[in-house]
Amino acid sequence: MIFEVEKDSLLEGLLKTVPVTEKKSTLPILSHLLMNVADSLLTLTATDLEVGIQMTYDCVVIEPGAITAPAKKLVEIVRELAPGVVRIESTENFRIKITSNAAVFELAGMSADDYPLWIAFTDWPETPLHSTKILRMIEKTLFAASNDDSRFNLNGVLLEETEDQPAKQTRMVATDGHRLALIDQDIDFGIH
Repeated sequence: MIFEVEKDSLLEGLLKTVPVTEKKSTLPILSHLLMNVADSLLTLTATDLEVGIQMTYDCVVIEPGAITAPAKKLVEIVRELAPGVVRIESTENFRIKITSNAAVFELAGMSADDYPLWIAFTDWPETPLHSTKILRMIEKTLFAASNDDSRFNLNGVLLEETEDQPAKQTRMVATDGHRLALIDQDIDFGIH
């Protein structure tokens, strides 16, 4: 894998994806981010297995491919580089060579095949939403969601469409086992 990208674009992507990477994990790959280059695009992917983010930027692809890089070290290096084009290439044994002007850095990466699978929601219908309605629903239910990690099944909020009303409505429900919050709104998410 060899590609060239503007330092500002790369740094922007790194600053958005690095906070998602896991700092202290039993899986070392979660402290890395996945860099995938193909079709003049750089895709940066980060996950801690609960939250994931994927960012795409224009780049010059010399040789397509993918590799993972230690997120924190990579952002520290790119932040200190001079403005201009950054060249990143993977060498043997998953080494990553970063070149910008006269600066050359080398990092130990990991195989992209070991990175957790990114599930794309391509079949999810897109629906324009009224942000004030959805924010109101979140405000009215989120307080009742559990913060206890031992009861992870109560940490979320249920979002569903109901048919039992005169018109189709969207319902949001949360509970921590002691409190229950429920709100119905006339929002069509396209959920089935």
